[in-house]
Amino acid sequence: MDESINLDTLSEIFPYSFEDHFNMNAQTMNKVGQVTSSKLRVPTSKERILRAKLIFEEALETIEALGVSMEFDYNLYSFLDEGEDNYNPKEVLDGVCDMAVVANGTLLACGLASVYSEALNRVDENNWSKVKDGVIKDENGKYKKPPGYKPVVLDDLIERVT
Repeated sequence: MDESINLDTLSEIFPYSFEDHFNMNAQTMNKVGQVTSSKLRVPTSKERILRAKLIFEEALETIEALGVSMEFDYNLYSFLDEGEDNYNPKEVLDGVCDMAVVANGTLLACGLASVYSEALNRVDENNWSKVKDGVIKDENGKYKKPPGYKPVVLDDLIERVT
């Protein structure tokens, strides 16, 4: 039986704060010569390609750790279940943590880290708005946007870091 997280005890479950995470991530990035910024910036072509490669690599590692393989050719791809014997929870945990490090590093490189917490809250609330009055799924089980759905508003956060 699944047990829901008690929201009143999140600080006990997650004592490591976003601030701690971003500080450690920024120190690591600076140590290896990667740019971090507190102001909005467009990373160089080299930086953008690096961030994309890192995100993709960590996503693929996590997909593999889930016991799933991918076949793709240009824009066509499929996911194949490789069986429970290929499921590796340690590598799933590592992959998800690595994706968080890489994704948050991308926020640091782009000068967006200072508004991340508020953006994440808005995105969470926006995602909840898609399902709070009932769930609509496509043929693959992905949640679809309900009629009247309004996209998340982040423009003011971008203005804040400009």
